[in-house]
Amino acid sequence: CHNQRKLLRVSYSFWKLIMISILDIKEYPKLTQLAEKVKLDEKIDFKCVFLCEKDKQENLRGVAGTNFRYLFPRFEHIIIRSEDQKTKLGVKLMLATEQFLRKKKYSYYTCFVLKENLRMRNYAEKFGFKEYSETEKGIWFSKSLKEKI
Repeated sequence: CHNQRKLLRVSYSFWKLIMISILDIKEYPKLTQLAEKVKLDEKIDFKCVFLCEKDKQENLRGVAGTNFRYLFPRFEHIIIRSEDQKTKLGVKLMLATEQFLRKKKYSYYTCFVLKENLRMRNYAEKFGFKEYSETEKGIWFSKSLKEKI
């Protein structure tokens, strides 16, 4: 869809201008390849809207997926290729996701973290998510978009 190819321009004083776009459905095979490359240990929810950053050769550097099928948007995936890990690309994609959600007039979003995934739980808390519910399998977090981090 032509509309989905629009670039989101995200500018922050401590980063250069970064170009993040909405991943077109035609590019989902690239997403599958990225997931296989990084040995993603979960199924990809292809009903998500994926924000992505690409390199000069149009290869995916990273994606962040958000699901809009629920009362509040639910953050589902962040996948960063190996050579771009520890470059703050994940943070950039999260901030772009929040900017995207604010433009869509959402005031909260959620995420679910499996109990055994301590690394993701730490990231969620570090990024400002607050725990609101616990199940046998994991922890639900929510974050207000009214305040910027």
